[in-house]
Amino acid sequence: MGCVDREKKKDGSSPLKEHAVSFNSKDEIRSLVNKVVLGDTNSYIKLRDIYMDSNHGREFLVYSIIMAENYNFAQAYFDTYLALKTDIVDSSNQRSNKLANYYLLKAYEMKVADANSSIIERFNKKHGLPTSKELWIEIN
Repeated sequence: MGCVDREKKKDGSSPLKEHAVSFNSKDEIRSLVNKVVLGDTNSYIKLRDIYMDSNHGREFLVYSIIMAENYNFAQAYFDTYLALKTDIVDSSNQRSNKLANYYLLKAYEMKVADANSSIIERFNKKHGLPTSKELWIEIN
């Protein structure tokens, strides 16, 4: 999910290790969160990468929803989809999977490149899809 180049840096350090350290830096996290809730997309990307690279992806869901719903940030719709989706759909997770599909369709409609392969994987087609609006009505 992250935009960070996960190769070793020129100095030999790993960005993943750097993000794990960043996740433990409460001041840095607080600063980024404060900027994200105000709609700062650069801070959102950095915060997302820190959460994802330190295996706290589900905890990031609230921030992706804020950026998607409050600021209509296309990548946040896809990130929300990734946090909500499950590979096995049953009665216990049917609603969260429908919500995941809604966020995936929104990302696809907003031309998020990563959404293309997920659309095919999730819906087994690329044409004849419901719109996100149609799915939202069905969910509610």
